[in-house]
Order: sequence, then structure tokens, then C-alpha cells
Amino acid sequence: MRRSSLTLLLAAATLGCTDAALYGNGRQLEPNEVELSGSICTSDPNDLGFPVKVLLLVDTSVSDAEYVAQRGASVERLLRAYGGPETSYSVIRYSARASGTLGSSSRPPCSLQNLTPDGFTRSLEDAALGVQCTHAAGSGRDWSEALSLAESVITGDILTTRIGQRSRTKYVVALFANGAPTYSLRQEWCGSRNPALTGDTCTSRYEEAFCSGMAPAPLDCERAQYAKLVRGMRDFARAAGVQEFHFHAIYQRDPQRASTPGEVDDPAAISLLGEMTMAGGGSMYRFPGPAICGDESGGVGCLFSSVDLRSTEAVFRRRQLIVTNRNAHAGPGGVEVDSDGDGLPDRLELELGTSPTSRDTDGDDLSDLVEHMLRSQGLDPLRNELTDPDGNWPKECPLPGSGNPAAFPPDRDSDGDGLTDCEEALLRSEATLFDSDHDGIPDALELVYGTNLIHDDALEDTDSDGFSNVDEFRMHRDPLSRDRAFERSYRYEIKNEQQASVVAPTQPWNVTGTTAMRASDDSPEGRGTVFWEPPADPSAPLSAANPGWLSWRAPEDRGGDTADRGRGEGVAVGRDGRFVLRSASTSEETPLELEVEVYVAMLPGKAVRDDVLLRRSERFCLDFAVHNVKLLPTLELDDGTPAGTNFVDVYLSEVPSNNPTGAGVVRVATFPVEHDPKATKGRRLTVEDRDLLLFGD
Repeated sequence: MRRSSLTLLLAAATLGCTDAALYGNGRQLEPNEVELSGSICTSDPNDLGFPVKVLLLVDTSVSDAEYVAQRGASVERLLRAYGGPETSYSVIRYSARASGTLGSSSRPPCSLQNLTPDGFTRSLEDAALGVQCTHAAGSGRDWSEALSLAESVITGDILTTRIGQRSRTKYVVALFANGAPTYSLRQEWCGSRNPALTGDTCTSRYEEAFCSGMAPAPLDCERAQYAKLVRGMRDFARAAGVQEFHFHAIYQRDPQRASTPGEVDDPAAISLLGEMTMAGGGSMYRFPGPAICGDESGGVGCLFSSVDLRSTEAVFRRRQLIVTNRNAHAGPGGVEVDSDGDGLPDRLELELGTSPTSRDTDGDDLSDLVEHMLRSQGLDPLRNELTDPDGNWPKECPLPGSGNPAAFPPDRDSDGDGLTDCEEALLRSEATLFDSDHDGIPDALELVYGTNLIHDDALEDTDSDGFSNVDEFRMHRDPLSRDRAFERSYRYEIKNEQQASVVAPTQPWNVTGTTAMRASDDSPEGRGTVFWEPPADPSAPLSAANPGWLSWRAPEDRGGDTADRGRGEGVAVGRDGRFVLRSASTSEETPLELEVEVYVAMLPGKAVRDDVLLRRSERFCLDFAVHNVKLLPTLELDDGTPAGTNFVDVYLSEVPSNNPTGAGVVRVATFPVEHDPKATKGRRLTVEDRDLLLFGD
């Protein structure tokens, strides 16, 4: 069966500005009128839900025993430092070029190999062992082989990742090198010609083949090929809709050479790595001198510790904002009741014979609206296409058990936009994107009101009434008819929209059932700790009489007199909900707080603690208000939703500032509000940042 209307979320659109003096909070609201207002910020690109895929290219040409162990420890430490479920890894090792195909016995044990052949993973045990290899005859390093394999890994993963997840994924490639490449691309290419090319002929023909179209012409054509490889990976990722791509380089002098008096860092390697990081939008990290590392770890596993995998160039901006009452359908004759919010007003459903109290009258996971629209293709909202002998289940939606490898459940909704994957297949929209055409108007709203789901028509004026389609969605008007009843339009005001630095927490993954929602703005950056203590009677359910305890220690807090300095007083947890944890040194002037959301069924059965990293992120924040949202008298629904319930949705569509035409993400807040026939005044709702849930994957 289709999901309850309580959980159906539609989508996002735009926000306009009006005169706050005309529509300020001082106006008396009419009965069954709703005004929404709040202060909200766009998403933190580093937050959970934004996958990070890290590809490490590890130089294994050095056979020094201590250094070999260091490579493995560094891979393991990286996983511990970024151990959340949003981060996954792939590891390629490389050294000297060898004959034979990949994986053949003729290749040295430390030569080129993808140590994570099954794709990006969070399990790096095999990879850590794979970089701890030695081969005395394997001196030298072949960057071109490593980069070519990296390109294959990245492009393959992108092409097999659906666009909804791809649009919020960041790829990070980190090349670790102990020196410059030891193979000449030019000599190799010239030697492969028949006959082989030599001298000036080799140089000129090589430059003609690989650098003739470059502007400006590179000073060194061979060096330019490395940057070209990196730039090609980044360009492909961007063209495929990836949120971000960064190529970092980490250089450390070969410790065997570093111990030699008079040796200095390899200027050719450093210069070339710098050009590659510029092409890849990344950073160059350098460990000069003979010491392995010199950080607070004492040098254990620190080869990748300088790379900040969470650094980002994307700051999300508001693309569109819309508030809509899904149970008030705007049409040519004005606003009509749509009790089940399926896009067919109750009046029309009675004419068609469908149920105004169920989005899917026949229970086949195709909504009444979709089946009515596609009736020419043999669909019928009064016939269950799955179970009826005369059913006409769409071939675009292969069912489990059919033997088709592309089969999927008929009720699957991959992007959570209220349209099943099957409906999106029939409508030719993208099942993993809330907004398939990136126009700021979500698919479900475009379906309900008849605009184009797969073509950017936001600025078109379909009904030629002087208002663009996106403006009509914003005002809750019909974009297909010349509705002149302006007094019914929603009215918006927006203030103080600007970029701001906001403290954002990572998640305490070991304290299962606990989600960090926000940290106080006065909190310092760094690592804090969440503590969980189970109830006195762990065999009994958590309750007010048998609570567990959560507490918080903010970064740099050493206050208090407990064994865990800085740890604040415990907060009793006996139910699901949100709780504010305070560090020991918190005060009214400097609150050091962490707000968490708790699901008691998932809390650990033993005492645990986990670090939470607080860091500032750049986000766009704004104050807004939307007026003139009217409630209508709806019917009781088949799923038990009471009569009079109106679902008022707030949709915030966001897009990275570095890719304003990309897919972006959509965050949604839904408020069930009751129409009261006896009401004497309206009501005001406050929208908080935490109310907006992230969709798009």
C-alpha cells in the first residue's frame, strides 16, 4: 500500500521578498489562517548525509622496514580519524613498473594494485596490510600507471552511483609520493612508435600529439600530462553532477635518501605535485627532512594526518523556498479541498469515482493522479494493476521475482519525494532526485500542478498571466490558469540573508541512538566527548524511573572536579526526544552546550563514550515569514488521519555556490495543522532549522 499521507512529503520552490510593514506580525490573523516564520540556515556540506569517498594512492617504492610499518599505520589512523558512515575509502599502491598484467605472478609484490577491488569501503584491514610490502628490486615509481588506475576507479564509481547520491558526494584523491616519477612518458611513447622516434623528432612529435591544442602552450609537455590526467578526472566528476572533487598531494622525502648528508627535497617532485593539485582543486602537503612525522601522535601513523578530508569549497545557498498547504489545491476556480493530498480535489474524485480519502484508491502503489493522467496507457485508478486479472502493470517497473535484474519493489521511493520509483519511471523523472530538472520546483509539485518535471520551466509563464511558473508555486497559485484572485496568494518576507559561520558537530557513532543536532555558537572548535551511562537496572526498560545518563565535555573544557575534567552534569534519559547537554564550564555568558536527539531503543547496553568534532562551517542563514496560508475542512482519511487535518509543508531547495545549476539538495519540514470551524483567530508556527529534514538520496 502507499505510504500514509502523514509521511508523504512533496518538495521545494522559491522565495520572494515583500514589504514587512504590509505583512508584519502585528496583523490579526483570520480564523484558520496560518503564518509561518523562523530563522534557518542552509546545510553544512560536511554534515552526515553528504558522502565522502577517499581514494589513496600510496607510494610503496621505499623498502625501509620502519617506514613500511608507518604506511600501514597511517592508513589505519585515517580510518579512525574519519570513521563515520559517510566516509568510505579505496586504496591503490604503486611503485616501479613491471611486466605482466595486473595480478599476475610476474609482477613484483609491491607493484601497482587496487587494494580495494570491490569498490569504496570502510574496511581497510586488507589495504593496511597491502601497503606494508617490501621488494628490493622494485625501486622507482610510476605515477602515470597509478593515476590511470585511479581514473578508472573514480569514473567507474561515478557511473554506477545514482545521480541523487552523486549530487551530494565529495570525491577526495590523495597521492602520496616519496619522489618524482622515474619513467619518461615521452621516451615511452616515442619508443612505442614504428619505427621508434629519437632526439628532436621524438620531442616535436610528442608535443604535437599531446600538447598542440593546449593554451597557453606548456613549458614542459610531459609534465603537463600529469596535470591533464588530474584535470580530466575533476572535469568528468563535475560534468557527471558530483558535488565536489579534490586532488591532494602529500610529499615526503624518501627516508633512505633523507639520511644522506647534503640531500634535499626533490624540487621536481614538489613542483609537479603543486601543478597537479592546482588542476585538481586540492592542496599540497609536505613532510620535509629525515623525520617521519612530527605531530602530536609521536610519529605513529601520521603520513595522511595533515589532509583535512572534510575541507570543502561548497557553501550551500538557498535556491528556492516555498510553503504550501498540500490539502488546498489551487485551480482555475480558486482553492479546493484535496483531503488526501493526491493532486485531485475532492470534487473531482467524486466525479471520477475514486476515493477522496486515499491517495491510492485501488491499492496498487500507483496514485490516483498518476493513473488518471496515464489512462491512455491503459492504467485505471479503480483497478489494482498488481492483482486484478485484467491488470496492466507497467513494463517500466519490473517486479521482484520476475527474473529481471532491474526489478524493484512497487512501493519504493528512493528520493522520498512522495512519488514511487515506478511513478517516476512512467513520468520519465529521476527517481533519486527530489527535483529532476534542477529548476527549484520539486517533481511532486510539478506533477500536481501540471508543469514539466524534466525540463527547467521555472521562469516560463505557461499560462501567460504575467507571473513565472516558479512565482505561481511560491504564491500557491495555479501555473496553468489565469487566476487573478491576488488576495488568496501567499505572501513572503525575508530578512538578513547572509553567509555566516556556524558551529557544526560530527556524530558520536559509538553512542548509538544519539544524534548531535547542534552545538552552542560559543563552543570552541576541537574534539569534545559525549558520555553514556546505562540505567541502574539495565535489564529493565528505560523510563523516567529507570533512566540512563548522557553528558558532554566541550573542547578545551577542563572545569569541574570529577575524574573526567570538563564533563558536565548528566542528563536523565528515559524517553525518545531532544536533550541539551551542558559541559562543566558552561555559563549564561558562555554556554557550552550540545543538543542531541535520542532514540532509546538504539542506546548502548553498556557505558560508552565517543568524540564529537566541533568545527565552524560557512552557511547561508536567513529570517523569513510566510503569510496568508489558509486551512480547509478536510475529510477523515482511510489511514485514520482526523478530519480537518491540513499538512503545511516548508521546502528549502539548496545548491552549492560553486555549482549553482547542479542538482543540489532539498530539506523539508511538515506541520499537521487542524482546521477548526469554531476558530476565532489564526495561529502562528515557528520553523526551526532542526525541523528541516534532508532529502535527495
